[in-house]
Amino acid sequence: PAEFVEFPFVVQYDSTLCARCYVRGNFRVGLSNADFRRVEITDEPKADWSEKETLLLLEAIMHYGDDWKKVAQHVGGRTDKDCVAHFVKLPFGEEFLGHPSSDEAESGFETNKRMRLTPLADASNPIMAQAAFLSALAGVESAEAAARAAVTTLSEMDDNTASKGGRGSFARNTRREADVSSNGDTNPNALERAYADVNALLEKEERDIERAITGVTEVQMKEIQDKILHFEELDLQMEKEFAQLEGIKNLLFVDQLNLLFRRSYALKTEERVVENVKPNVS
Repeated sequence: PAEFVEFPFVVQYDSTLCARCYVRGNFRVGLSNADFRRVEITDEPKADWSEKETLLLLEAIMHYGDDWKKVAQHVGGRTDKDCVAHFVKLPFGEEFLGHPSSDEAESGFETNKRMRLTPLADASNPIMAQAAFLSALAGVESAEAAARAAVTTLSEMDDNTASKGGRGSFARNTRREADVSSNGDTNPNALERAYADVNALLEKEERDIERAITGVTEVQMKEIQDKILHFEELDLQMEKEFAQLEGIKNLLFVDQLNLLFRRSYALKTEERVVENVKPNVS
């Protein structure tokens, strides 16, 4: 049967049937008509992707990788084929290298720059891939230092291995880009300085995290100490109340004994009176 025609019926086992095969029952053994659901296919193109959907797509790709079904579920309202097609059409070139116009606000440009994909995300080059990974995890300053170090290293490698022909011109272009990205800094120690800057930023972030953890721990310890003091107060109060109850119990026991003694004394007195009255009557 045809795999895909005008009105397919899709089942949870990733099977796709045309309308004719569904009516004739041409599907695998163990399935029934109730297991399939109808999916209407129209030739009308869907609306263009909004900026929010694009951001959701990029976020899902960073989280789920090439699992396009989960990516489509995360985006919502789009199929896995739509997500793949839109991701292929995304501009990973000069658009991300361009500088903002003078009338753009500084804060707006910083926000948009953080949301865009980095131009260093080239999986064919391990150094650029590492720089892209650092730029996604670290802040703006750390990403800038990592990118500068990567470009500088590439330029040095090209200068050592390139010939006088086309590779030499590529090396010169790469070094020129490194000069532009580093604002004219052609010192051979630029890589070491960038590495030191990244280490300093990482150490600062570690200190901030340690201070935050220490603060949270102190707050939790103070709450625990307050609860312990509260429980100790309750324990003392319960001991006092228990002592009061024991005193009341002892008083009650003494009262019962006094009552028994008085009753026995009254009975004996009554018997004596009766004995004294009988001789007088006789």
